[in-house]
Amino acid sequence: MPEKRLIVNEIRKEYARMRAQNYCCSQIIIELALEAIGEENNMLISAMRGLCGGLHTGGICGTLPAGACLLAMLAPEKAESEMIPRLVEWFNATFAEAYSGIECNVILGGDPMNRIERCPEIICQTYFKCRELLAENGIMI
Repeated sequence: MPEKRLIVNEIRKEYARMRAQNYCCSQIIIELALEAIGEENNMLISAMRGLCGGLHTGGICGTLPAGACLLAMLAPEKAESEMIPRLVEWFNATFAEAYSGIECNVILGGDPMNRIERCPEIICQTYFKCRELLAENGIMI
């Protein structure tokens, strides 16, 4: 797998392009994966909007369930038993510690402007983690 920094920089560029199209966190995670495998699925991208903004309630960050969906979409046989639990463990260890929780309203700390800095970082790191988990199981995206 190419150097992490190079991949994360590329993910950041794609993030900016998708945000300009008004995609939210969960949509970006899935669109990145679809583009990586050369697929399009507008209905799936539209459906992922349901996870935006912590299920539109400020609840759990939509990036985590989107990452779980990505893993299940590309590696259904190992996602449930191995990869998703590892993703959840990593997400909690990484972001619950940094932001005192994994809910959107907690991550944003009551300031919507935090979305500009925090959300891209969470999305990029989570997508990269999903790529790592997939690569460990022989699936390169």
